[in-house]
Amino acid sequence: MQTQLVSSHTVESADGTVIGYRKLGSGSPIVLVHGSISTGEQWLAVAEQLADANTCTSWTAAGAGSAPTPKTTQ
Repeated sequence: MQTQLVSSHTVESADGTVIGYRKLGSGSPIVLVHGSISTGEQWLAVAEQLADANTCTSWTAAGAGSAPTPKTTQ
């Protein structure tokens, strides 16, 4: 297994909420989704194991962990 670099990114949703995600590896895409009371960071060890043959993306839902809560419209 090779050492893989984790790259951190953000994307802004239609309502302006910033959502962070991490990418690791190269190859077939795999999206790792966390449960309701956790964050995308929980997948790092799994992503490291899969990263030699896959591009693993894990994100943290808005309002989970240190992610900002979604913006509300009036």
